Amino acid sequence: MNKLYEQEQYTSETRYVFGSIIYEYDIRQANINILYSYNLISDFEYQWLQLAPKQDRQYYIGKKAQKDIVYYGKQKSDINRCITEGVLRARQLLLDSNQVLDEQVLRAAKDSVYINRPLSLKFTSFDINNNGRPIVFTLRNIYDDYIRFSNDLIVMISDNENNFNVDVKGIKDDNLHLHQPMISAISQLASLRSYNKEASLIEFNNIYQQYISLKAPIDMYREFNSWSAFRYKNKSLLPEIPAPLYLPESFDRSLLDISYNLNILRELYTYLYN
Repeated sequence: MNKLYEQEQYTSETRYVFGSIIYEYDIRQANINILYSYNLISDFEYQWLQLAPKQDRQYYIGKKAQKDIVYYGKQKSDINRCITEGVLRARQLLLDSNQVLDEQVLRAAKDSVYINRPLSLKFTSFDINNNGRPIVFTLRNIYDDYIRFSNDLIVMISDNENNFNVDVKGIKDDNLHLHQPMISAISQLASLRSYNKEASLIEFNNIYQQYISLKAPIDMYREFNSWSAFRYKNKSLLPEIPAPLYLPESFDRSLLDISYNLNILRELYTYLYN
């Protein structure tokens, strides 16, 4: 698991998990707690930053890192280096102390780790520098379903009596509402697949037929990627017109190239079927 212990970003080869338990742990106020552990911020700074909004904390730490480079001529600031080092060290301790198996780690993204196993983690606090300033992981979410598409988008779904939540990695949060029909279809099918495979395939066929017959909501044809745009069928005829971000529900869908999301749906079908 060298990649997991040496790189901030890690994604396993697992393509899908349905009807399981996926724990998301992340480090509480990662940047300031790691810097405090490495004695790179004072007691006063730490106490003040603990109470500050997240955006203000990030701005303040960013300015300190920039000062390292500009004023002291460093190629990489001690601030950024120690945050990276601290995250990786804490992550390794989290996984090793809880005997998490390699194949149980679905994803790691900076200070967050996604673990697919039946039991939650017992050990979540680590004094990485033996100075009484621990790094603490908190349980942020519990998901039931996980899908990683070939375009590297990841969809995670929590669907139980007390909570329904969908998290999409790879699309900015500000753009997620543009993909509501596609996200709704994916989450509906994934949740259904957890309980009844045959029912999920039947419902998939309904969604698929509506899509290819051009009767789905217009936003269903918006390409499911970070661009979040529509694509004209023959763009070469309209070189001066960029891919539109918004189209009315009354727009003629026959003018659109629908192949991108068609491939997404076909890929989803293989996961539902297996």
